[in-house]
Order: sequence, then C-alpha cells, then structure tokens
Amino acid sequence: YRHEAHRARILQMRFSPDGLYLASLCEKGGLTVADLEAGHSHCLDCELEGVNALGWLGPELLMVGDGTGAYRLVEVAPEGLRASTVVPGPLVTESGTGRWLLGPDGLAAWTLGPHLGIRQLVSGQTLAQ
Repeated sequence: YRHEAHRARILQMRFSPDGLYLASLCEKGGLTVADLEAGHSHCLDCELEGVNALGWLGPELLMVGDGTGAYRLVEVAPEGLRASTVVPGPLVTESGTGRWLLGPDGLAAWTLGPHLGIRQLVSGQTLAQ
C-alpha cells in the first residue's frame, strides 16, 4: 500500500484510540488523517520546523510537536481538520533537537539536553520546567 498524501518521508503514524482514524506525519511537516470508515483523507501543513512528535490526546484530538518544543493541537472530525495556533517552545540557549514524550490526559514532557518542561497541552499550562 502506498500512502499518496505525502511527498516526503513519513516519520510517524498513529491510530486513533477508537481505531477510526490513522494519522501520519512527514518530515516536511505535513499531517494527513485518514478516515478509515469513510475511506478519505484530510491534509494539513503543521507550520512547524523539524517535526518529530505525533500523538493522540483523545479520539478526536492530535498533538504535533517539533524539536524546539513548539506544538499544535489538531481537532479531527469527519468534515475535516482544525488546528490551533502554534504554541512556541521554551526559550533555551542550548542548540539541538529536543524530544517529546506524551503522557496520559494531555500531559507531555519536552527535553533538550539538561532542560525539561512538562505541560498540560490542551490548556497550554506549563506545570514544571
């Protein structure tokens, strides 16, 4: 099976918790969500540099993050995708690419070198840094 929605290498794929959707993220920041029941797809440019994180926060909410700690939330519905504005990452003087770890209930940790931040993604609240 060839996934025609992306023109660049696919970095990550995730099924929704209810199994109705398959989300895929390519290295150029393109997000595609396939509705597995209806058989069609919706695409979105994530407007993030160096995307490296994709995860479901519930059956209809996705998180896409990049190596700077910035992220977007994407609402998924049969009629299409609706993305939040880009939430910027923390200002860190150290260079490199950070990593995301998604936890339960919309919690996420982002780390770069010795820096660690924990956020509640839906509210945007930083819980620890």
